Amino acid sequence: MPNRIVRCADCEAELPPVSQSAVNVDYRNTDSQRICDECNENYFRCPECWQTHSNEDGTSWNDSLYCDNCLDGLTVICDRCDERENRYDAHRVTDNRYDVICDDCYSNYFFTCDSCGNAFNNSRYGQEGMCATCYANYEDDSDDSSSEDDNPCIHSYSYKPRCNFHRHTSENGAHKDYLGVELEVNSNQIIGHARYTLQALNGSDTEEHAFLKQDGSITSGGFEIVTHPHTLKSHRELWQSFFSAVPQGMTSYKTGQCGMHVHISRSGLTDMVIRRMLVFLNAPQNGAYITAIAQRSSNSYARRQEKTLTEPFSYDRYEALNLTNRCTAELRIFRGTVRKDRFFKNLEFAMAMVQFCRESNYSQLDSRTFVSWVSKRKHSYKYLYNYHVERGYSFGKQLATEDRRKSAVIAVVDDTAA
Repeated sequence: MPNRIVRCADCEAELPPVSQSAVNVDYRNTDSQRICDECNENYFRCPECWQTHSNEDGTSWNDSLYCDNCLDGLTVICDRCDERENRYDAHRVTDNRYDVICDDCYSNYFFTCDSCGNAFNNSRYGQEGMCATCYANYEDDSDDSSSEDDNPCIHSYSYKPRCNFHRHTSENGAHKDYLGVELEVNSNQIIGHARYTLQALNGSDTEEHAFLKQDGSITSGGFEIVTHPHTLKSHRELWQSFFSAVPQGMTSYKTGQCGMHVHISRSGLTDMVIRRMLVFLNAPQNGAYITAIAQRSSNSYARRQEKTLTEPFSYDRYEALNLTNRCTAELRIFRGTVRKDRFFKNLEFAMAMVQFCRESNYSQLDSRTFVSWVSKRKHSYKYLYNYHVERGYSFGKQLATEDRRKSAVIAVVDDTAA
């Protein structure tokens, strides 16, 4: 029986059978849409949405062709120099002349206020890392009269001091990836444990790095530890003293009442990255993995339900990723812990997820791809990687034996060195 004649979908030239041909097949992958090599040169696949487009509908950026919709989502045009910039690297500024500027222009002409978090022209600088307006209105709020008399170092739940941003001494230049921690703990000696925590994290009577708050959800007694924004590397240094001698009677995981929330600075997140994070955290196929990472299931305080890239943001603060805060995206999934390796596993997951969602397209937002991605960066996310090994994950597949698990674990010696 003679072979059916197949023609190029564009130029209608006759094509040989697939078994005899090295001719490219159109990305739609149906016999009726095969195209010849010559016509195939007129198309490209956008590396972001993975859809096929005519070359005439593409724009070159970073040595690749992107469709216009994706390029508009990934990049912005600097209002100062008119150069195209990755949205992640660009800065939103508060200025009469400019709205969005590239990283080079920011480094040369702008600064970010440590108080309000907005970027201003250098001419608006006040003092103490603040813009002129914030510095003029600044009042020392370290003395909070709303604290309970019997717990003088534990503030009321509504206490919100001015943020202090911290990075490790080895980190230079502008940083956007700051994390803030809210860790609920149970305590049978609240005053003593509160004093231990403040001394371990601050080293003095100030609240430079962290403070404590009351929390009504801890019904069996305890408090909430809240840090100012720190980079991941700075957090690794900050918590060393706390975890070196956690006092007996201070718990977090045991009762099941406590959670750990990680606030991710929105200054380093584009809307597209946030949408990918929402899809990744809520995808049904990732459910078992997210539960394992969080060490608890979806619940009324951190609900998970399937998301798409195009649906409007939810402003329900009790979702897995809370977007109701102006300056942060709050990851609420984790069960509380005062175990050092579990605590840093949670922080590393938050930071790794952000970077993974910056680099990945929609088709890659699955847990197997993420586990493989972390495995290739295991020295940057060593606690998370070790947890993967412990749970039996390695490059997206289960490890075969306990010996292989143990041999894969990275020795963690100096947490501030990497």
